[in-house]
Amino acid sequence: MARLRLLIRLCIAAVLLAMFVVRPAAAEDRTLPSFAPACHAATSLDQTAEAMVPRASWTCSDNGWRAGSPAVWLRFEADSWQGALPPRQFFSRIARFEAITFHALDTDGTMRTARFAEADGQPFPEGPVFQLPLPEITPQTSLLMVRIEGPHSVPLLTEARITHDQSRAEWSQTNMLLLAFVVGMLVLPLLFDVNFFIVLREKFVVLHAVMVAAMMVYVTFAGGLITAFVTMPVAAMAIITALSSAIGIGLSAVFLATFLERGAQSRLMRRITIMVGYFTIIVPGFLAFQFDATQPFDDQAYLIAFLPVLVIISAAVVEALLRGSRSARFIAMAWTPVIIATVERLLRGLGWYVGPPSLDQMLYIAVGIEVVVISLAIADRFLALRRERDAALTEARMLEQLSTRDSLTGLMNRRAIEARFDQL
Repeated sequence: MARLRLLIRLCIAAVLLAMFVVRPAAAEDRTLPSFAPACHAATSLDQTAEAMVPRASWTCSDNGWRAGSPAVWLRFEADSWQGALPPRQFFSRIARFEAITFHALDTDGTMRTARFAEADGQPFPEGPVFQLPLPEITPQTSLLMVRIEGPHSVPLLTEARITHDQSRAEWSQTNMLLLAFVVGMLVLPLLFDVNFFIVLREKFVVLHAVMVAAMMVYVTFAGGLITAFVTMPVAAMAIITALSSAIGIGLSAVFLATFLERGAQSRLMRRITIMVGYFTIIVPGFLAFQFDATQPFDDQAYLIAFLPVLVIISAAVVEALLRGSRSARFIAMAWTPVIIATVERLLRGLGWYVGPPSLDQMLYIAVGIEVVVISLAIADRFLALRRERDAALTEARMLEQLSTRDSLTGLMNRRAIEARFDQL
């Protein structure tokens, strides 16, 4: 009961923290002098900027975002920044792309163009965003078109913004402190796993330690916290973020199959759980490298490839609960927030809807809760195994007593006397 009360308090605190983080972040987005694209369009590589000037060929809604197109155009109209300082910087979510070209069109027909490769992107010191300078925006500029060649992520398109002050593109200090707090939460369970393995040499302890390490890498890179310490290329950050997520989620399935008590899973379910875990490590892990050859499909394929593991893990936990597994109760409490936050992230990544970047904080908080609760589950399992060992030793001693002494008189029997005849 004490552990249950602790878990309930932890969940309530996490929810309150999430509300505290997400609501100020959303309010801050409304006051920042940054401007979202009014329209977007997907075209072939041979489409020219002059042909994209008419508004008829654009989609001016939040629907139809496609990262698998050869080129995606974003349209920023001067009406959005009228009365404010003209934009000077472009920033967006860190993701792989081939090149970004800016076309600033004036009312007299003059067009200024600037083209940048992926290596030119500059990650911010804090935040999962990179920036590029815009061509000169003058009072006569009526339109800014951004052409992104070979995009590998829908959020790269939906979260693109232009601003006058580049510092305004950074995440708030509250968000970055939250990330640091979550990473700190992950360090202690990792140390616990090392200590547990010294005493309890079980496979699931090693798997959990690797899971925690992968989650630490994911939170550090996906949240942009790593850029506060070292300068990283955009491509490296995008690949490491996607790869660590695939490894962490895949190992979760393997960990589940090894952690549950004997009899908590059917033999078929256990095999499927392990197979889908390795599938998640291999297939999304390969797509995480985001090669040029896989650009037309790797974004959607990467996200869709996580659906089997989410379904199988949920089914395996439900089966274990129905079989009365104590460990499954901890896992259900730990993984339910993570699964919900992951599904939300997948839907947003697939372009089903457009949400604020602050929603990512929910996933980071869920990851922190998951690791802490699973660490408690491992501690509980450690105590259970210790009780089983003590009971087995006690039973062995009792059997030894019964095999060497008469149950009525307490005297040693013939077998015990012959074994100890020289000593007697």
